[in-house]
Amino acid sequence: MLFPSTRQPMICARFSVPKRFVLTIMLERSAGERELVIGNRAFFPKAGRYAVDMPSVHDVASYILHKQGRMSTWKLQKLVYYSQAWSLVWDDEPLFKAKIEAWANGPVVRTLYERHRGAYAVSEWRHGDRRRLSKDQRETVDLVLDDYGKLTGRQLSQLTHAERPWREARQGLTPTDYGDHEITLESMQTYYEALDADDSMPAVADIDWASVEAS
Repeated sequence: MLFPSTRQPMICARFSVPKRFVLTIMLERSAGERELVIGNRAFFPKAGRYAVDMPSVHDVASYILHKQGRMSTWKLQKLVYYSQAWSLVWDDEPLFKAKIEAWANGPVVRTLYERHRGAYAVSEWRHGDRRRLSKDQRETVDLVLDDYGKLTGRQLSQLTHAERPWREARQGLTPTDYGDHEITLESMQTYYEALDADDSMPAVADIDWASVEAS
């Protein structure tokens, strides 16, 4: 498809994703590079990178604490992890760029840890701006909080220990080894997409904690 020299936006396609309907707009950014705009994002196909308005992990943490109030840093880390995981499934894109590592007590975002190190609990997150999340991103996090937000930090940690992404990233390590291997976006998307296809997102009331703790 050719783009007009005026560089006016041109609607070229509509497509649907499981959670919402998306209007896709394409325009010519410069010679040889087209910009695909999806919501408040821009993705440059040739460069293979997101370039506009992706929230930071600190923005996500700020939103979670705004919605749920004071919680342990252990729980905050796990809710951030599950928000990223389900964004990959429902929105087909990451919620934030920061790497998630497989620590002994479950998934941890190091950039968050460096800000809350030494604190058992937090009630707000001044390092981010919750307003940077789009409406669709807030909806994704809200759905995660509706279910996972009812669990304690310990329960969330046990749950991640029973799931494949953390287990694969911890291969070769003992349960007490420090470890900083990355839990890749690919492993997360593959695993949680399978749960979603099987309608298996865990409802708190349905979790078999005996099997989780034994795994």
